[in-house]
Amino acid sequence: MEMHPYLKTRLVLVGEEVMQQQRRDGQAVEILVKNEDESKMKSVMTEFVQPFELFHDDMYRFEIYTTQSAVYLQVDIHHIAFDGVSMGIFLQDLKHALEGKDLSPETVSAFDVSLYEQEGS
Repeated sequence: MEMHPYLKTRLVLVGEEVMQQQRRDGQAVEILVKNEDESKMKSVMTEFVQPFELFHDDMYRFEIYTTQSAVYLQVDIHHIAFDGVSMGIFLQDLKHALEGKDLSPETVSAFDVSLYEQEGS
């Protein structure tokens, strides 16, 4: 599954203006994968969501934990880069990927549209 370009952006200062512009398509997606004791998962889940350092952190965090009885996927994505509709698309694509179905990349992203609008202004 390919990561949406917005999730690989960082906020940058352009003069005195904050912009979401640093696109890093070549950056590898980091996902923590770990085995954990089931008894520790409540604590792991409680501590998962943390503030983002917007000029330094990725706009997302993914962690997968395998315990004796389950596999847990934890997802935290900053709302600047991801909304409820995006989550629905992500979950549908994840389901299809787990089912072995082919995924179709988007032909035009909102990132592309924002660059087009910026060029036109």
